[in-house]
Amino acid sequence: MLPRSLRALVDADGGRRLARIRLPHVPPQIAWSADGRRLIVNLHRSLAIYDASGRRTGRIRMPGGQAATTFVPARSGPLVAVARRSGASSEIALMGPGTRARVLFRADGRFPRLRFSPSGRWLLAAWPLAD
Repeated sequence: MLPRSLRALVDADGGRRLARIRLPHVPPQIAWSADGRRLIVNLHRSLAIYDASGRRTGRIRMPGGQAATTFVPARSGPLVAVARRSGASSEIALMGPGTRARVLFRADGRFPRLRFSPSGRWLLAAWPLAD
């Protein structure tokens, strides 16, 4: 068994361990980029980006004490749609390593799920408070 701070990246078909990634805690969410070349890990105050060998290649920091509640990688390129929260207010932003965040929507409540359309042109957000 690996210590709590180490996580294994395993080939699901062959069972071969590809890499070990040291994390501060068990992340609430991980996702591969659309091209399968980057693994994105939600660390609450930032998203860490790893390559397939487990080397960290980037970080997307949440501004001003916000926490990332969920994210979804774009259908192409390095951008990620992130739902981030501070107090009772949440926002959805397009973010990427080394790029300025583009806020798409702000509202009270939470956005627990985000999904891009198959074409990548549209972003769907679940917003339970609006129901």
